[in-house]
Amino acid sequence: QRDGANELSHSYPVMFTGITLLPILFQFVLRPLGVGDPNELILLNLVQNAAVTSAIVPISRQSIKISGVLSAFLVLFVTAMTENGLIWLMSGVFSAAGLWCLICGYWSRLETRFVTSSSQLLPIRPIVIGSTVMILIGAVAVASVSTLGTLTVLPGFMPTSGGNKYQNKLARSGVGEGDLIIAAQDSAFSFGPVDSEIFLESTMPSLYDVADDRYGEAAKKKNLNKELSRSISLTADRLKQTSDTPRRSDQASRQFSTLRRLTDPADVRLKNRTSSALLQVAGPTPLHLVTERFDTFDGIQWHHTMRGTPQLNTELENIDGKPWIKVNRAEHSILKGKQSHTLKVINLKSKRIPSPGHLAGIHISDVDRIDFFDQSEDGVFQLAAQPSIPRFTVIHLVSRMFSNEAILKLGDFRKLYYHSSNPFTEHDVLQNQSIEQVHNWVADVNPGWEQVCAVVDHLRTHFTCDPRAKVDEASEHVIDDFMKTRRGPDFMFATAAAMGLRSLGYQTQVVMGFYADSRDYQSRGNQAIVNASNLHFWTEVHVGHGVWIPIEPTPGYEKPQGWLSLQQRISMAIGSMLNWVMTNWLVLGLMLPLMVLGYRKRHLLTDLISKILWRAGWFGTTQRRIAWTIRILEWRARMAGHARPSSTTLRKWYSSLAAKDQQLQEHPVLETILNLANLAFYSPHAQDNETWTDHPDLYNTCSSLLSIWTSYRLKNGLTKAEPDGI
Repeated sequence: QRDGANELSHSYPVMFTGITLLPILFQFVLRPLGVGDPNELILLNLVQNAAVTSAIVPISRQSIKISGVLSAFLVLFVTAMTENGLIWLMSGVFSAAGLWCLICGYWSRLETRFVTSSSQLLPIRPIVIGSTVMILIGAVAVASVSTLGTLTVLPGFMPTSGGNKYQNKLARSGVGEGDLIIAAQDSAFSFGPVDSEIFLESTMPSLYDVADDRYGEAAKKKNLNKELSRSISLTADRLKQTSDTPRRSDQASRQFSTLRRLTDPADVRLKNRTSSALLQVAGPTPLHLVTERFDTFDGIQWHHTMRGTPQLNTELENIDGKPWIKVNRAEHSILKGKQSHTLKVINLKSKRIPSPGHLAGIHISDVDRIDFFDQSEDGVFQLAAQPSIPRFTVIHLVSRMFSNEAILKLGDFRKLYYHSSNPFTEHDVLQNQSIEQVHNWVADVNPGWEQVCAVVDHLRTHFTCDPRAKVDEASEHVIDDFMKTRRGPDFMFATAAAMGLRSLGYQTQVVMGFYADSRDYQSRGNQAIVNASNLHFWTEVHVGHGVWIPIEPTPGYEKPQGWLSLQQRISMAIGSMLNWVMTNWLVLGLMLPLMVLGYRKRHLLTDLISKILWRAGWFGTTQRRIAWTIRILEWRARMAGHARPSSTTLRKWYSSLAAKDQQLQEHPVLETILNLANLAFYSPHAQDNETWTDHPDLYNTCSSLLSIWTSYRLKNGLTKAEPDGI
């Protein structure tokens, strides 16, 4: 009878069940945090844990076979669920290795038997089973390509996120799919990169619809002339749509009013869409995505005069077999380095491509004609002859980064401006009191980029961003009122920064776009979600040679990321580390003594941990248990600085160590364990149960050995010199 069988029979089911169900337990922790895995991946993780547990904790020889079968199913399903060539290659390697193991197992069993006779029979059963399986596979394939078949197969025939019976935000693929991937057929509870008649064009908000939702509708002033009274936004009544009335923006001109009538934002604006995502952004965040620029301000409204913005030259370039639209910009020392982003248009009705300020390249799959793109009058790239970017279009963008250090070296870059008339310096709407206030902010600051940063920093530190701040609709000086109250939405900050810098002689313009916040990053999809709440305004400053640098005057939004040299990166890393230490000094102060104590008592901890591991690994055959005990003993000796050389036998090494300590030398159990180790490692009958019948108390023997041969004793009771006779 094998030693320890009773102990294993009690512990194995609990161990097997606990390890197998770990993925489900993890989901209870992860899903309340907004992350998690699709149901089919959880199922595969359960099978994976069962296979691994059956392999490393074999209660019988059948456990290894069960582990192999479960592993084969795992490889089969993973191969069917992915299009990665590397996965297919590894599946082929696994199949070859599995086939080789089956062949070896067959021949090993055949070696012990003699063939007394042979006969050739027609394999009727395999033929019938194989034919039936092929017919079923063919029927499923035919059904899957038909409309009726699709509706009956997709609800859940294979382990997938598909089906059309329920909605799961963690779903990965299929029809009844997650929020951001695919469209439904029975109901419009999700959307994705397939055509669906459920989603009408009228459900897609334009940029100005988003502005209405974000800031409220534009207020009309009765004392303004006809040109200024044209509002850029739809009123609340016009926003109320029915299923028969498509929604569209009737704005003929590009304008934005800083005088807004506040309305309560709705949580769900369209009944046929539960997700509010407009864009998905993959790449470094935070990120400012430009959609529109304004250069002229009349005191109430921003608009673009179509003057002063040069058009950039573009060319089609083939990079790694993919067509890229290369944007040719004049080389300048300010622009250094590049960064890449991937943009996916989900629910935004606009022909303009939201993009970083210094765009260098655009790639859309299979678009290999340069005339598919053009530039708007304010320098934003857009799709030519298209009312809007098709939904679920994936756009790859490459942009240049600016260097703050290089801008500082320019000094007073106002001398680089052309002195011809342009709208970027007009600031007549600003009252003298506000102009004097801005001049006081930069009284002792060097001209150039330092003054720009001083204005931005003052707005960020002494003003408060309040999207619900009320504005007097009868006011003729909205920005001056903002300078007095020091409170308002982000477009007030952008306007104040632009007008204030213009009063100092700097050329500026206001930008409307989207702010991809790093806090909106989703680890599940490695992307940031951009919705209406991410609509944002900021300012750009002209530093000469047609280079516009974005600045962020609104508190609560991170400044645009600039290019950093290696020295700057190291300095920032050290600064971040020091800030983290200062922030967590109390925790570190408590952990440091514990770390010192743990180091000084490391050998006692080694003995405790190794004893727990030895007890947890006490399963399997007697041969395996003896080998596991020797491995724990070897680890303790290695941690104590007495690692056994590979050229020395177990008996010779540990007998020499025992000679250095009187208590170890007098303990008789070492000789017993060494004899058992030789028997387990070198006996041809080690697998037979009869070999170990003379050792009924193996568990107590091994436990006694580990109780006396501790890492602490080996470290403190023996000399570090090599034992004699080695």
